[in-house]
Amino acid sequence: MTAPIAPGGPDLPQTPSKDGVAVVDLPKEVTLDSKPLWASYVVGHFIGEAPHIGKVHATVNRLWTTKEKPSMIDAHFIAPKTVLFRIEDQQMKNRVIRRHFWHIADVPLVVQEWTPDTEST
Repeated sequence: MTAPIAPGGPDLPQTPSKDGVAVVDLPKEVTLDSKPLWASYVVGHFIGEAPHIGKVHATVNRLWTTKEKPSMIDAHFIAPKTVLFRIEDQQMKNRVIRRHFWHIADVPLVVQEWTPDTEST
């Protein structure tokens, strides 16, 4: 079923809606074997004054990556003492989480896996 978007405009398929919200059926292939968007994220909390983000970024990329698997780790502050790290390499991410306690620029850092559930804790 098609209808023009504006008078004299092109005919476009109509999207069914329920209570004013578009309803779309996704093919099962879209969701099969999909990895959650947060699967690559680790959150860290500094115990004390957090170092500058440049120092954090440079240090974790030196400490957490290996010569065999060079991988760029992204970092950004989500609160004054809390940093969100994106670690694409699952083995590296697991190693970082397993150790749990790190020191960045002589400031203790506690890390854990980030999920929407851990965001509020």
